[in-house]
Amino acid sequence: MVVALACAGCSMPDGGAALRLAAPPAVAAPAWWVATGDPLLADLVAEGLAHAPPPAIPAPARIVWPHRAPDAATLRARAEALADARAQLAQAIGQAYLEARRTQAHVTLRGDAVAGLRDNAEIAGFRREAGLVSAVDTGLAGVLVGLNEGAMLAARADRDAAVARLADLIGDAPGPLTARIEGTAALRVYDPLPEAPAWPADLARTQDRLIADLAHHHITQAQVDAALAGHAAPAAAMADAAAWQTAQDHARAGIDAAQVALNAARARLNAATATSSAAEATVADARLAYRAGKEAMGGLYVAEAGALAAREALADAGVAIDAALLRLWAAQGAGAADAPPPTPGAP
Repeated sequence: MVVALACAGCSMPDGGAALRLAAPPAVAAPAWWVATGDPLLADLVAEGLAHAPPPAIPAPARIVWPHRAPDAATLRARAEALADARAQLAQAIGQAYLEARRTQAHVTLRGDAVAGLRDNAEIAGFRREAGLVSAVDTGLAGVLVGLNEGAMLAARADRDAAVARLADLIGDAPGPLTARIEGTAALRVYDPLPEAPAWPADLARTQDRLIADLAHHHITQAQVDAALAGHAAPAAAMADAAAWQTAQDHARAGIDAAQVALNAARARLNAATATSSAAEATVADARLAYRAGKEAMGGLYVAEAGALAAREALADAGVAIDAALLRLWAAQGAGAADAPPPTPGAP
């Protein structure tokens, strides 16, 4: 007897899916790290998965077969336990990569700002020598240069720490990995990703584990139906019916929470884009006005500081979109079913 837990249309309707003795649904599981179109991310995840040792099979996925080799359902459950671990590693690599990319963006932004800030300080010095402004102007200009240089050192330290965490996940040395991160193109936002399967892969993995358990206990369809209806049934049928409902609730909640986070990140990016545009226009006007002697250094100081903060906020908002997308992609189970099945009869 082959036991499975199936659903109509392989979706998650409001009423949930019913336990049935039927063939399990096929699950499309594209690799999200490839779907992003970011070649460095795809390379890093592939390297990390290749470097990682084969994960141990979690205890719930082990079925004891004292008199014969495991059947196909049990082998599939074991394979999907391995796929779970690989999916979690891929997700950790993706999030670590985004943090490294975010901190590198701060380093780049601060470095790009140094020349302009030093130019402002030089102009302030000329104007002071000409008797047009007081030492306050040169002092403010110097303070902003100093603050930016200090912030750049802090950003480099944050970047180095983020790269070290990523290097540990993929089995690489931080030095070469830093060079790869520094050489990436301008920040991109992955949104939108291709549509993920409506049937999360983690439900398929749970389903296969329950298939193996029901088959092992020789549970019939009538007993499964009784358990779902709340009537007396074997303990295995009752437990698996409860586990199936819990798995559906958990999957639905995870996808909903990830979608909420993505919507919030999109709103944040829209706000940061508007703020950055206004800040750039303001600092451009302030620079022209100061050079023409129509604006005090105090106004330019505030405009420069605001523009730098807005650029960093915009970079952070873009990465937040990507982080939310990766969380949603993982919640939907994309890329989770890529582990090879265990060898039949293997412990």
